[in-house]
Amino acid sequence: VGSDYFQAVGVRDRLISRLRAAHPDYDFVIVPTVPLGECGADHMARQFDHVGTFAVRYETLRDVAIDLGAAIARKGFQNIFLIHFHGCPLHQEALTEAAAFVSERYKVRMVNLTTTVARASEGFFNPKVLDQHFGKGWEEKIGFEGHAGAAETATNLFLRGDRGKTEYKRLTPFIAKDVREFFRTYEREGWRGYWGD
Repeated sequence: VGSDYFQAVGVRDRLISRLRAAHPDYDFVIVPTVPLGECGADHMARQFDHVGTFAVRYETLRDVAIDLGAAIARKGFQNIFLIHFHGCPLHQEALTEAAAFVSERYKVRMVNLTTTVARASEGFFNPKVLDQHFGKGWEEKIGFEGHAGAAETATNLFLRGDRGKTEYKRLTPFIAKDVREFFRTYEREGWRGYWGD
């Protein structure tokens, strides 16, 4: 619970810190985090009673992003970054659509930064990077790398430092050997909201 949220906040804070150092003449304003997402791990697993996600419809997410982006633009801000860490395609598309609408309507630059970076780097989890850190054949050991698995846990530990809890070390791996098995999670017992090790 909160894996995507914590990653988004961590990435946002590090990005703003670097931008402030590079552009001391700019004013940066951080809007409170909006914990909304379209789809979620429980939807992908077809385990709808799992506590991990409280999803909203595509249109709701898009419209909230449009309304907030418009409010920020009307206050005179010219550059607006949307930062999230949610991998569902429709979630990403809703925020991209909202950014395009606000940019055109208000003549500002609103960018769905996370999705832009993810598309440029072959997705959130670049296979070359995973090979480098987990070794060749990591898929056999940890399975399909999904929500709150090894890569996301490592990212959260890096971003959150010692604030992260260590229960992950005692959790039983939930292996889905490939995407097909990932989408058939509902047929198995014992899913606890994560895939992998």
